Amino acid sequence: MEKNSDIQFRSPEEIKLYQEARLTETLAYLQAHSRFYQQTFHRHHPNQEDRRSPTNSRYHQNRPATT
Repeated sequence: MEKNSDIQFRSPEEIKLYQEARLTETLAYLQAHSRFYQQTFHRHHPNQEDRRSPTNSRYHQNRPATT
């Protein structure tokens, strides 16, 4: 997915959809390529639907941010 340089000018709904798409893409990449995140996902047994939303507090609570 391409980065969207004008996302800041979009509606809140469009921003949320964009964020969810980017998060889904990033988590799929991490699941496929990062041993650390593979182990983390396995250990905490998160449902993929739970990980999809950046506002899902149950999964994202106390999770370190990555850059």
